[in-house]
This record gives sequence, C-alpha cells and structure tokens, in this order.
Amino acid sequence: MMKIGIQSRLLLGDIPKEGDFHRIKAAGFDCIDFNLDRFLPNYLIYGGEINHFFDRSVEELCNFFSEYYYMAVKAELEFSQVHAPYPLYIYGKEEDKDYLHMVAEKSVAICAALHAPYLIVHPFKLAYPLDREEEYKRNIEFFQSLIPLLKEYGVKICLENLYDGFNGRICEGVCADPYQASEYIDELNRIAEEEIFAFCFDIGHANILGKNMKDTILILGNRIKAVHIHDNDGLNDLHQLPFTFTKKLAGEVSTDWKGYLSGLKEIGYKGVLSFETFGALKCFPEDLHDSVLRMVADIGKYFAGRLGE
Repeated sequence: MMKIGIQSRLLLGDIPKEGDFHRIKAAGFDCIDFNLDRFLPNYLIYGGEINHFFDRSVEELCNFFSEYYYMAVKAELEFSQVHAPYPLYIYGKEEDKDYLHMVAEKSVAICAALHAPYLIVHPFKLAYPLDREEEYKRNIEFFQSLIPLLKEYGVKICLENLYDGFNGRICEGVCADPYQASEYIDELNRIAEEEIFAFCFDIGHANILGKNMKDTILILGNRIKAVHIHDNDGLNDLHQLPFTFTKKLAGEVSTDWKGYLSGLKEIGYKGVLSFETFGALKCFPEDLHDSVLRMVADIGKYFAGRLGE
C-alpha cells in the first residue's frame, strides 16, 4: 500500500513535541511534508523583513531539526519531503539575493538532517517583468549552483508547478507548462550528470490554471517523484479537502480527480500521497481538527486503493 503524508503546517510547532507526532500518526498518516518555510515565512521575504533564523550555523540548524527527526521515528513516522522557504529570489531586491541563496544551501542540509529524500523548491517567477528565456536562464544558474551540496548530502530537489499574477489576473507561472518543466528537470540532470532533480506536481496549482490533469502528468512522466494534493474552486489557492468544490449542485467537481488518478497510475507513480490541506484545518473549529485529519487520511487511502487496482 502506498504511504500517505500530510504537511506539518498547523500541526508541528516551532519546537518539536512528541504529542504532535503521535496525533499525526493516530490520524492515519505514515509521512510528513515538513514546512521549513514556516521558519522564514514568505510574507517576510516579500516585505523585505527577513528574520535571522537561518543565521545559525549549519551544525546548529541540523542539531535543532534532528530533534524533529528523532521524535518522528519514535512515533513511527518519516519525513517524505521538506518544503524550502520561498521565494528564494525577488527581482529588484538584489540586497537579499545572497542571503536567500544561503537559506537554500542550509535547507539542503536540514533536509538531510530530517532524512527526507526530497527538498521542494519553488523556482523563481521572473517572466513578469522579464521573459521566459531570462527566467529559465536565471533558474538554471541558481539550481546548478546547488548541485555540489545535493551530491554531498544525498538530497534531491523537486521543482514545483506555479501560477502567477499579472495585472490582476491569474496566469501561468514557471514550470506550469509540463514541457517547460520537463526541460528544466532534464537540463539540470544533464548538468549534474545524474538524476538529482525531479518534480513535485501540485494539483491545486494546476487546477487554478485549468490544466488537463492526465495529459499534464503523462508529459511529466516519471520525473514526478512527489505530489501536493489539495482542492480549490478553480480561482483561488485554497488548500482544501479533495472533492470539496463542485461546479453545480451534486454535479461535476471542480478538480478532475479521476484524470489525476488515471495519470498517476499510468506513469506508475509509487511515491507518497502527500496532502497540503492546511486550509481545511483553518476552516474547521479546533475541536474538529482530529476528525478533519482522519478524513484526509481516509481520502489518501482511497486514492492509494484506486492506484493499486
């Protein structure tokens, strides 16, 4: 049976607590997607108010996060992926460029300390005001610079499909196009001379952009090593439970879950079914959070069963 994962956002705090891990295990999960981005939130990066959490040495950081790993093992859980802080570069804010590059490097080491195989990294969204060609060039340069560390620590980076905003409208972000995303992965692995780059397919982001789920997955193929599972209304990145939204009463769902599962099955996906459904926890009263978590895990088991048929 495939393993089921849940992101740590709203579930694990700034310091590790055994009870938090036991709660995740009791709900029915096998794995955790660790939100390293909570320690340097995106609103601070966008606001130019970067905190100093990552000023600590690599050794200090790894020792700190190792405590999360030990508690996870004790609760019979594992970290299947780590979500790096983002964005790791903002056009026009060159004063933060070196610091954020350091954050990326230390994130690789932390990922290894958590014994997670994949570090999920958002590529730079620079097409506006630049262009796709310049965006591609700068991203390749950035990720190429991390190759020696990835090899040293035995970590693989998964790029993620993103949406963007321009003139008040939602539009495709970097790696939203599966052909472009495939080009990124293949070129970086060619440079690295081994497969240390892969892809994390975010179905919520794809749904906002109206992507054909099955076709997109088939194009990406076995480059997909991780997933982010959550639902939305096709307009906003809401991170809700799958099957939450319908286009009409008792009618067609907003997200093509059937095509999604068909695509994953056809490419032979064997990775963790990892859920990014913190939005659902925010919507329900805290007294119902354990029930919500059990529902997420049950949906994961349902998906696993469909993929195993």
